[in-house]
Amino acid sequence: MHRVLNIAEILQNIFSCLNDGYTAQTGLKGNPTLYSLARTCRVFKDPALDALWEHIVTLDPVVKCLGKDAWQLVSSHVPESVLHDESSLYKASATLTRPLLLKDWAIIRKYTPRVRKLSQAPMVPFCPGVLEAILASGISGYFPHDMKLPLFPNIKSLDWSQVLPKDLHCWFVLYSPLVEDVKIGVVETVDAYQLLGDPKAFLRGIAILFPRLKSALIFNYWRFPGCTENFSQAVSGWKYLRSLHCEELTADAIAHLASLPTLTSLTFALTHRTGVDTARSRVAGQPFANLTSVSVVLNDLDLFAQFVSLMSLSPTEVELFMPANNTCSSRIEDVIRALAKHGTRRHLEKLRIVQTDYDGLPRLGTFTPRAQLLTIDSFRPLFKFKHLHTLHIDGFCAVQLTDTTLIELALAFPHLADFHLNANYGWQWPGDEKPPCTFYALYALLHLCPRLHTLGLELNAENLAGTAPSADVPEAYRRFPVPPPPNTAITHLALGESMAEDARAVAELLHAVMPNLESICVWDPESTTPDDDMMHLAICRWQTGIWRAVGENLNVLRRGGFRGSGSGETEAPESDGEFEEDEDDDIGDENEVSDE
Repeated sequence: MHRVLNIAEILQNIFSCLNDGYTAQTGLKGNPTLYSLARTCRVFKDPALDALWEHIVTLDPVVKCLGKDAWQLVSSHVPESVLHDESSLYKASATLTRPLLLKDWAIIRKYTPRVRKLSQAPMVPFCPGVLEAILASGISGYFPHDMKLPLFPNIKSLDWSQVLPKDLHCWFVLYSPLVEDVKIGVVETVDAYQLLGDPKAFLRGIAILFPRLKSALIFNYWRFPGCTENFSQAVSGWKYLRSLHCEELTADAIAHLASLPTLTSLTFALTHRTGVDTARSRVAGQPFANLTSVSVVLNDLDLFAQFVSLMSLSPTEVELFMPANNTCSSRIEDVIRALAKHGTRRHLEKLRIVQTDYDGLPRLGTFTPRAQLLTIDSFRPLFKFKHLHTLHIDGFCAVQLTDTTLIELALAFPHLADFHLNANYGWQWPGDEKPPCTFYALYALLHLCPRLHTLGLELNAENLAGTAPSADVPEAYRRFPVPPPPNTAITHLALGESMAEDARAVAELLHAVMPNLESICVWDPESTTPDDDMMHLAICRWQTGIWRAVGENLNVLRRGGFRGSGSGETEAPESDGEFEEDEDDDIGDENEVSDE
């Protein structure tokens, strides 16, 4: 049982809830209700101040508490393109105009011990000149005898996502050995300013600054030569990590993480120079014994299959991020087989293999696909994981599923919530062949997986008679309701290179089972390759026009149109499959059809 809260803890929880949503303007400029309580009610003063200062954004709230002769507002140089909503509050930042005096420190020490979380607003300088001024005050002897660094002695969470290398020497002003959660990103340039500094020493010593760290997100260090080795040394000093999100690591760091009993979540970049086999040789017993979630950025899926096999990984969640076109069906199958073979301690619940534009990976000399076809046999090793809720794969290869095999897949994974299978690239059926998956398979999928909210596949939408099972569907698979109960969670549908003819009929069939469907992504031009012939590109343009009309009809149906035959019936224009060149801008970057 949980212990009973005392009155002070109850007040703290109440006031923290009252302050939800006021982190854009923090400190004394935050929640006016709490500010009034802090000023007028002696009983509530301290808990109200604690809530006001629990989370501050940048150092502005601290500076603005001082006398008006001590600071001024200067432009924060935030690009106009990112100034929106709360960001507009940060057009100007507070900076000190004179050295800090003893009276200033009396004000500062009144508030800074209350801070538990310190964050940086997007694209906003964290502390323009403030840290340097604090250091200068200390050097000049203006620190009061009972005011010791760090500035925030009780801070637990620090989010400084755009650290300027020139500010790194000031870090000891902010750090606290109590910090458990950090998010740090070192940047090279901001706007037009060229920044100087070397973050290697800082990254090497970060474990000393934050010895009790439990959660860390450290990024952008790959841009600085030698920082991978220095950060890896720091990782080897953390003993209590539960979650680490970083970039490339050395074999020593991997070995240390593999031996941590506390680690449950890991995100990192895996390359051919990582030395996974070396790391494994340095770990006694089961590596990553309690790791449940792993996300990897890599340029060859073979590396992850090797990682799973050598470490005998048994995670519940796996996400793999690959450069475009660096996948093939054989490598995807190897990953699936490795996860199935070693997934004995836990049941896999999530598998995502998707594209990334991350440019911190070393370039491969060549990439040679070994096979280019995914079939139901590719996925059967996963059938042991009955609680799989996410199967989201985009690989540059063909997919061959029929009504029967798609239903078999749905029966194997009744908890599916995110099912997306090559719906960006398309299933790449050869020649004039059409994907055999019909509306009946779609209906069966929606019936068997009622939790679906994300869906991407390829469909033969030309076959309007496909709402009934075809002759080759086994008897056991012919008894699903047509149509199934409506799925109201799906608002976006990805259909690869699905073909359609009758836009209104297709819209009615889709709306009947997905009444909240707002947009459809089809025939994405970014998925085309130099090998595509002019005929394929012409079909792409023709089908895009038809699917745009499907979207227009869906909009009408959602507004109550196409019902009855009275004068109130609403019509949508039918498409002849042709559209002018200047209509391309209406399609959107992903060829989305929506009601925007």
